[in-house]
Amino acid sequence: MNNLIQYYYRNYKQDYLNLKFNVHAIEGYLYSRNDPYLKEYLSTFKNKWIRQRYQNQVYILEYQKLKSILKKEKLYHMPLKGIWILENNYYKNIGERKLSDIDLYINKNEYPQIKNILIVLGFSEIIQTKWWGNNYKYEFTKNINGLEIIIELHTKIFFHITNTGYEYLESLEGKIVHLCGHLAFQHTFSKLYWLFDLYHIVSKEMNILRWRKIIQISRELKLEKSVQLTLKILQNYFSLKLPAEIIEYYELNVTKWYDQYLTPAFLLTGNENFLNYQLVKFITKDKISISMKYYFLWFINKLKS
Repeated sequence: MNNLIQYYYRNYKQDYLNLKFNVHAIEGYLYSRNDPYLKEYLSTFKNKWIRQRYQNQVYILEYQKLKSILKKEKLYHMPLKGIWILENNYYKNIGERKLSDIDLYINKNEYPQIKNILIVLGFSEIIQTKWWGNNYKYEFTKNINGLEIIIELHTKIFFHITNTGYEYLESLEGKIVHLCGHLAFQHTFSKLYWLFDLYHIVSKEMNILRWRKIIQISRELKLEKSVQLTLKILQNYFSLKLPAEIIEYYELNVTKWYDQYLTPAFLLTGNENFLNYQLVKFITKDKISISMKYYFLWFINKLKS
């Protein structure tokens, strides 16, 4: 069990942790890892794991159907985030990791064809107001025996870059930077299981990772802060051993003023402290101008809706 979870057990009451572990979707993970602290909650966490495993099986089956059709029709797609992680067996079993949707990168020119395929498969589009922060994503939903299946199509990898960025996803290093950006830049460390993803990926692939490529990609995508902060958390709270060149480049052993805000308590409670949460939102950006543009356009979009 990682140091972060041990810290929570030492400093929080179990009932409170149960609520938070549910929010962070790690109950199935803790059960599967035979967490010795569970004891009286074992049956509850086991039920979560069973349910999560079933949901993931349904998700994976739907993805395999779609994947087969896309391949047959010669339509490009690349699995992202959770579905890619489970496909590559970074967890002991599929019940450990929650799937809330299926994320796929696609060619924007092929979107109409893929949309038609999803409709034939029984999906319907979730209509959303488009603005700078989401105008590259399309969501579709389908109900299977009371379980909602969501597929999210991406035509670029982040809202703040000018090109699509798909070329970065071709490498393992690019996928790691993408996951760091999704965790920190986009979602301000809002889910613990996204941290667990990166811990298991980096741990498993440590000996083959091209760290200089990670540095290069994080710089080009303006995600250096995301990678830096994520690796610092993994080093400090997950006891992940990182190469000296990475520790030096990202200054992982250097105390920074913002360390006092990015704490285990913050990772657990997130936006419960509004001011702290907003501050960390700015900390995760390489440039403050990106945050300012996001907030301004988000506010304009809210006024219009």
